[in-house]
Amino acid sequence: MLRILIIVIIASSTLVAQQPMQFSQYMFNKYQMNPAYAGFDYSLNVTGVYRSQWSELPTQPRTQNVNAHLPLYILNGAIGINVANEQIGYFNNTLGTISYNYVLETSIGLFSGGVKGGMMQSSLNGSLLRTPDGIYEDPTISHQDPTLSELNQSGVGVLYGVGVYFIGNFFETGLSFSRFPTTKINISDTKVELQPYINFYAESNIDLTDNIVIAPSVMVRTDLVQTQTDIAAIIKLSGNIFGGVGLRGYNSNSLDAAMLYAGWRFNEHYTLSYAYDIGISALRTVHDGTHEILLNYNLNKLIGAGLPPKIIYNPRYL
Repeated sequence: MLRILIIVIIASSTLVAQQPMQFSQYMFNKYQMNPAYAGFDYSLNVTGVYRSQWSELPTQPRTQNVNAHLPLYILNGAIGINVANEQIGYFNNTLGTISYNYVLETSIGLFSGGVKGGMMQSSLNGSLLRTPDGIYEDPTISHQDPTLSELNQSGVGVLYGVGVYFIGNFFETGLSFSRFPTTKINISDTKVELQPYINFYAESNIDLTDNIVIAPSVMVRTDLVQTQTDIAAIIKLSGNIFGGVGLRGYNSNSLDAAMLYAGWRFNEHYTLSYAYDIGISALRTVHDGTHEILLNYNLNKLIGAGLPPKIIYNPRYL
């Protein structure tokens, strides 16, 4: 299915990229979707995610992401770095960005504004494509199509984005804008367009008892043409064990999966969590669900809280 889709798309002169990389555990990886979140974990924070989407479906999407951020109090803000790789069919996208955000403390909470920039490489392995009239007798590979290349070709484009984030006593929320205007990557005769998109996120923490907290959240992503929503509720027990449920989509055209979450914070530095997506779209008949595993490390130590004042030597006392 994906192989046929890729061939049909490449046959046109312009290729419009899919939505940004999809993650089910967005509530545990906020910096990945908004550069203004950096530093709000109050120490060096490193997150790694591996996602295998639509398991057992040939050439299904696979995504890897590693990011790190830390506060720099001396600069009234924070910095971060994000690296990711995604395979979708015979396309491979690799990106890297860096960011800075300024944090303002007020009587009602913390406000942050951030910017990010970086590069993205998109590549297409033409040798793996197959056409009805092609010749594929080792070592000969010929698609018999002037539009399709038999080579592994790539192109590079610039990534950029801005975001704002707020954290108060009862809730937090953020809004980010990426790829304005459209980023274009040329792969030989094929033009890949990375569409602009807006990402909105909100979360609240509700104390049910001294040891039980429920954290509902919502994420909305849109390119102003299509919109995708994710809602979830995570229950935390004694701050160390947590689990929950979620839903992606809101109508018959956008419903994709129901999500199940489970995780464990097994010491002051490390947290491990897992999400399983149960397909509820028409695609569910040809795949075995989606698996996503996340590992988070938090140094839990203040960094960059300030430097000692400059020493001024007075010759009077020498």
